[in-house]
Amino acid sequence: MVKFLATLCLCALAAGCGPNVLTARGKVLHPLYEYREGDTETARPPRILVIYRKENRVQVKHTIVGPQGRPMALKLLGEFAEIPGQRSENGSGLFIEVLLFSNYKDELKDMGDYAYWLELTDGRKIKGEVHVQRGRKDHTMKITGAHMAPHLTTVNKSTGEVKVYRHVEEVENEFELYSRWARIVFSAEGMLTRGTTHVTFVVRGYQRERRYRFDFTWDPGEAMLEAVRHEK
Repeated sequence: MVKFLATLCLCALAAGCGPNVLTARGKVLHPLYEYREGDTETARPPRILVIYRKENRVQVKHTIVGPQGRPMALKLLGEFAEIPGQRSENGSGLFIEVLLFSNYKDELKDMGDYAYWLELTDGRKIKGEVHVQRGRKDHTMKITGAHMAPHLTTVNKSTGEVKVYRHVEEVENEFELYSRWARIVFSAEGMLTRGTTHVTFVVRGYQRERRYRFDFTWDPGEAMLEAVRHEK
């Protein structure tokens, strides 16, 4: 019984320490699709998926007041993964671009600190490497806040009796938020074929796992409709 309870506690602890998994899924045009030369009529939909989330680690210390009461750190954030236009003769290479947010600047000091991989339909997991990354952007905002501050007043000097009054005190809140973009490269023989129905792009690091599942279609019109639905 003791061993069973110990094992149960260890499993619960492991589950509690696991990453927070965020997901997005949508249908996009197959990366091997090629437009005919001179074709200007066929739709050219973006191959992009977005995870919309809030940075739940932001602490609001005081009541926010004024017109700047909704800093970016408290708004809905869009973390995207996109397969940009590219040419792969035999499906052995693929670029994916990603944008991440964090309210801790150290989590975005180097996009190489994250693990990237591509899950294929045949069960393979292809490790990705950072090909290029842009500088970290600072979206931090300082705005006015207010809180009730205590104020002690002596009521009776002879007895030392005091009374506590509360008054509104203006303070300044700082809401930290940063973002960074990177292009990840994947390379493996036979990674993509015309029969590939989907791939899942995974980003893992700092107790978060982001999973973007790209379902492929060969119909540009269908892909455009899906892109519009996903954005909405």
